[in-house]
Amino acid sequence: MTRDTRGMVSFGHGIHACIGMALTKLQARLALGELCARFRRFELVEPTIEWTHTVIVRGPTRLKLRGVLA
Repeated sequence: MTRDTRGMVSFGHGIHACIGMALTKLQARLALGELCARFRRFELVEPTIEWTHTVIVRGPTRLKLRGVLA
């Protein structure tokens, strides 16, 4: 309980899975659904993408996008 958890974003797995994981997945699905319904496409704001450097999580560290309505 006293460890530094700044930057901790894992949900764990198995018996150690986070009890809020289902709610987080639902929120993400709803948010992405609304964004896709509102914007026809997205454009990269910066041409380079920064990627994570871990063996557990694969994805961009930061991804700046701009939504285009038409």
